[in-house]
Amino acid sequence: MPVKATHAKPVEEVGEISAITYGFMASKALFAAVEFDLFTHIARGADGMSALEQATGIAENRLVTLLTALKSLGLITEYDGRLINAPATARYLVAGAPGDFRDYVRLVNGGFGYESFRHLGAALRGERIFPNKGFYEGLIYGAGIGGEQFSSAQHTGSLGPARLMAKRVQLNGRKRLLDVGGGSGAYTLAFCGANPGSTLYGAELSASPVKTLVDLGREGFKSRGHSDDPKADHEIPRLAWSAEIQRLDF
Repeated sequence: MPVKATHAKPVEEVGEISAITYGFMASKALFAAVEFDLFTHIARGADGMSALEQATGIAENRLVTLLTALKSLGLITEYDGRLINAPATARYLVAGAPGDFRDYVRLVNGGFGYESFRHLGAALRGERIFPNKGFYEGLIYGAGIGGEQFSSAQHTGSLGPARLMAKRVQLNGRKRLLDVGGGSGAYTLAFCGANPGSTLYGAELSASPVKTLVDLGREGFKSRGHSDDPKADHEIPRLAWSAEIQRLDF
């Protein structure tokens, strides 16, 4: 069944434009909180100003500003002088939590995604950002992330959306799939896991600066989250490969 297209409501007030203009502040507040692992500290008992200041190393005047921003975003609340993580914050932004994807927020969204949009104007003008490197490689290594770390973070953050998409998109009995630009393989695994007996052909750049489906297929690997249990391990066997096309049988 075709997915019905949705359209955003046209902006009518200057305040709506301002909200877009200042939207980056919310992102940066979140990235900063994750960088200092603030939500984990709160979850582990550093839920007062003095304790949190000591745990994070952030001066009180600066910490007050950051906490005010996080409260306004609904990421934390305060009751009787104690800070409390919001339900989604506790599930996804705390170390060891069931859906912990802090690295995805910090590295993929903050270190790569946010930084890449700083160059949007130059990119639209057709200017080359890194003289001797491709944009993807230059930004990942320029930000000090590195391919292994980026791939791991990207994979972790993609597993949840991939499982949702695999549930919503029905293949209606089709058994062969082609995943072009398969990246870390998160969507590949989700679709094949939801469609037993299928064969997927994953295409990705073998010369990519980060570890991709092609590399993983060559080596054989364990992937977390192939089922609805994000903690489950699933073995992907070592498979033959050709050029930049990787075949996975399920």
